Amino acid sequence: ACSREDRLKIVSNCLAKLEEAFPDAPTIQSTAFMGSCDPFEVLEVLALGVDTVETSLPYVMTRQSLALAVSREDQAGPETSAVNLRDSAFARDQGPLVNGC
Repeated sequence: ACSREDRLKIVSNCLAKLEEAFPDAPTIQSTAFMGSCDPFEVLEVLALGVDTVETSLPYVMTRQSLALAVSREDQAGPETSAVNLRDSAFARDQGPLVNGC
């Protein structure tokens, strides 16, 4: 399996090679990244210049009644956790999933 760091290096290298090979390509041309289930990886490839990301993460989480909670950087994070929305603890809780959010 390819590590997250390796995938990001590959994406960065591919984008650089595309720019090198097609310097006059229109800026409308899009680049896509397929198959990520890591929300931070999605943000990182977008920062590298990828336009579109295909991921099954929202589908999988929705099917399992989960919500993605991401702690803020000024807290102890960034960390992600999947919150089970069917948990009885959330039945009457009107507060945010992440404190301070």
